[in-house]
Amino acid sequence: MFLPIRTKKKKLPLKKYGELAQQLNENYPNHALKKSVLFAAWNEDEIAYCEDCEDDIQTFHGLILMKQEQVYKPTLEEKAIWFKEVAPFDVKFSNEESREEIG
Repeated sequence: MFLPIRTKKKKLPLKKYGELAQQLNENYPNHALKKSVLFAAWNEDEIAYCEDCEDDIQTFHGLILMKQEQVYKPTLEEKAIWFKEVAPFDVKFSNEESREEIG
């Protein structure tokens, strides 16, 4: 699901993103977060057969927060306010992209 951010009305999409991420947290046992706004959740038992690749593939459910057709980059303050509830698992907030991934 894509949630667009408009500069003057940031709170609504940030709040909605948090609500949707919380639902995914509650409904799926596995989670991953990258760049603070690329969130994925899945259940290892939820797979589907791909005829083109002739193999089973994992089904993922995800959220992407976007602004002006690009992945949104939240400020450190926004991360502290809006995203701490999104990832109750170990998240390392950093300005360095390579260190923003979770374990």
